[in-house]
Amino acid sequence: MKRFIKWLLPAIIVGSGFVAVKSAPETIESFLPTVKTINPSKSEYSKSINGTGIITYNETSDRWFANIIVNEADISFVKPGQTARLSGAAFEPGVYTGKVIDMSKTARQLSNGISVETVVDVTLEVNPVGKSNPEVSPLRAGYTVKARISAGKAREILTVPYEVILQDDVSEFVYLLKNRKAVRQNIITGEDMENGAELIHGLSPNDEIIISPENISENMLVKKEVTTQ
Repeated sequence: MKRFIKWLLPAIIVGSGFVAVKSAPETIESFLPTVKTINPSKSEYSKSINGTGIITYNETSDRWFANIIVNEADISFVKPGQTARLSGAAFEPGVYTGKVIDMSKTARQLSNGISVETVVDVTLEVNPVGKSNPEVSPLRAGYTVKARISAGKAREILTVPYEVILQDDVSEFVYLLKNRKAVRQNIITGEDMENGAELIHGLSPNDEIIISPENISENMLVKKEVTTQ
């Protein structure tokens, strides 16, 4: 009897009928903070190396080149024959492709007035675009260029949005929704992507990650937002 009284509130008699008051668990649920969740995303990823430089034109061979610099920390990933996407503010229509054909055997130091960076010169041949003539081609010798070199085979990875990742003195972590609780899950991330971080360890594709976890604490009772189709 005590258990029955504990979980059910008395009915309120109104005229010839009655209005049933919600049970205590349902009442508590209505006060729980509502959260949205997201699953880790699957995507294909291949390592890429970035470099910047200028476009040059060789009249004798009638060929275009991109002479770029690559940081010493990345040069070990660059190999002759790798392809690259080339872009620049003055390019038409905006993106071209190229191929690594040469790398300097020596590194050099480059100063920007604040710090010194050790770089290696890399030459890429630009794939022909229309007629390779500096008078009619959309390219111009001296244009600045950005190169994104594909430096590895594509592989499937899991990624998580940056905004769901928290960090303390122990590790990076996220909050998962499990049995109506916010449960801390430590994670290890890898490469930084455009829309999130590569997940190395800690999550599976079906895990429900709580979005906007700033106001969430560990083991807090929460309820998932119900979306209507």
